[in-house]
Amino acid sequence: MLILDKPSGISSAGLIRSIQHRFHIQKAGHGGTLDPMATGVLLMCVNEATKMAPYLLTSDKVYEGTLLLGVETDTYDLTGKIIATDESKRIDDATLKDQFQKNLGWIEQQVPIYSAVKQKGKPLYHYARNHKKIECPIRKVRIDQFEMMGRMGDEVRFHLKCSKGTYVRALCHDVGHQLGTVACLKTLKRVQCGLFHLKDAISADALTQRCFTDSPHWISLREMCRCFASLSLTASLAKKVRNGYQPRFMDVFQSDPTDLVHQPWICFLDETERPLAMAIPQKERQLFQLTRVFNV
Repeated sequence: MLILDKPSGISSAGLIRSIQHRFHIQKAGHGGTLDPMATGVLLMCVNEATKMAPYLLTSDKVYEGTLLLGVETDTYDLTGKIIATDESKRIDDATLKDQFQKNLGWIEQQVPIYSAVKQKGKPLYHYARNHKKIECPIRKVRIDQFEMMGRMGDEVRFHLKCSKGTYVRALCHDVGHQLGTVACLKTLKRVQCGLFHLKDAISADALTQRCFTDSPHWISLREMCRCFASLSLTASLAKKVRNGYQPRFMDVFQSDPTDLVHQPWICFLDETERPLAMAIPQKERQLFQLTRVFNV
């Protein structure tokens, strides 16, 4: 996996395709998309590691961004068409900080109409571009940190830690309405995705054949498994798992099952500590349901 520093002005998929073409990569995917205007950490999974992409999508994210007060757009960020302005409302710092804190915890978000989320078989942006009305779904997301880091006039810098699926531009839009005015997202940088940080990322322009697999921006499949709880299996049990056997709790634990069975996913390691498979603990059935087996 590559930890990329995505530039502004290109889609996540577009960046992945360009690198895939340059370095003749057979398979590639990413662990959490960024809007074209956003920058920062984008995880690019390569070949066998693409099997980890669905699990990386569930990681918490950390952002730094700028909220612009007094401007509302149809996309909820400055790339969209301005549909409302409000120069009369003046929000002081204390009120802003208080409103940020009110959005902590589990909140409901309506998915923006300009998004790739599908409704009735088509992405929502299809309806927006064709001026068709559609009910956008509502999601529950978790906001762990939302802090004001500085301000220059109507531009408010913030730090945000949130769960998967959070639309930061929708959060900025909603904060504006909560304050009795309008707002949108001006800039956004993802500084962390799960355990992976921007300081270890590399830009696409800096990638060369020589540095392509260097640390720290290159992460092995084994290192990727650090994101999840893991269990080492015996050689005989590992061989059975490679062939599709779903191990029972009693195969793995000598006595009562540990807290590991309450984890959403478990990464199995073979007797040499190599990644073997991903599995979901099924407490009712007292076994681990295999979801991915690695060919390494």
